[in-house]
Amino acid sequence: NESSEVAGARIQLACTLQTLGQHDEALENLNGAYETYLRLHGPDCVDEGAATALSNMSAINLDLGRIDAAVSQAEKALDIRRRLSGPVNHQMAVQLQNIAKMYFQQGMLEEAQAQFEEALGIIRQVHPERNSSEGMILHGIGCIYRDQGKLDEAMTMMKKGHQILRKTLGPESRESGHVLNDLGTLLARMGKYEEALEKLEQTLKIRRAANGEQSDKVVQTLFNMAKCLELMGDTAGSQERLREAYGICVANGSSESDTAQQIAACIAAV
Repeated sequence: NESSEVAGARIQLACTLQTLGQHDEALENLNGAYETYLRLHGPDCVDEGAATALSNMSAINLDLGRIDAAVSQAEKALDIRRRLSGPVNHQMAVQLQNIAKMYFQQGMLEEAQAQFEEALGIIRQVHPERNSSEGMILHGIGCIYRDQGKLDEAMTMMKKGHQILRKTLGPESRESGHVLNDLGTLLARMGKYEEALEKLEQTLKIRRAANGEQSDKVVQTLFNMAKCLELMGDTAGSQERLREAYGICVANGSSESDTAQQIAACIAAV
C-alpha cells in the first residue's frame, strides 16, 4: 500500500467520490494519498502527486466552507509546485488565483490582491496573447477595488476583464455572464440605474441559456434586477422579478434557503 501508484489511485477514487457528493470519503482518500507521499519522500516532499492531493483537498474544503483548511492546503500545494517547476507556468498562476479567491472570501483584500497580481504577471508571461484566465483575474482585482470603495478603478478592471472574456470564451459564456452581472451591480451602486439594468438584462439572457432557466444564477440576477428597479421607483417591476425568483426557488426545493428567505422578505415588505 506504500507506493505512488496506490496513492495516485486513491486520488482518482477521491475525484469520483467528490463528483458523487461524498465529500468526507473523498477527503479521507486524499489525505491518505498525501500521507503516503510524505512517508515515501519525507516531510519535505516535493512531488506533483502530493501537490495534487493537497489542491483537491483544498477545493473540497472550500466548497464545505472550511476556509482556513482550504487556504493552508492550497499554500502547501503552491510551495511544492514552485519548487518543482519554478514560478512561471500556467498551473502556478491557477494556484495563485485560487488562493486569492480564498483570501477574498475571508475579507483579506490586500493579501488577495497580491496573489491576483502575481498570477496576472505569470499569465501575461506564459500567454502573451489574450487568455481567459487574464480576464477572470482582472475581474477578481475589480471585486477587491469594489469592496475597498474604489468604484471607478473597479469599473475599469471589470470592463477590461469582460472584454477579454468576450473575445476568448464568447459573449454568451458563463464567465462573461458572471462578470456582466457584477458590472450591473457595480453600476447600481454608483447610482447609474438604467445602465445597471441594461447589464443585468443581458446577464439574465446569458444565464438562462448557459446555466438553465431555473438555476441559482438566474435567481441571483432576478434579485439584483429587482433591487435595481426598486431604487428606480418601479415597485411593480421589482415585485415581478422577486416573484419569479421565488418561484424558481420553490420549484428547485430551495424555498428554505437564505436567498429564498431574503426574497420572500422583500416581497412581504411591500
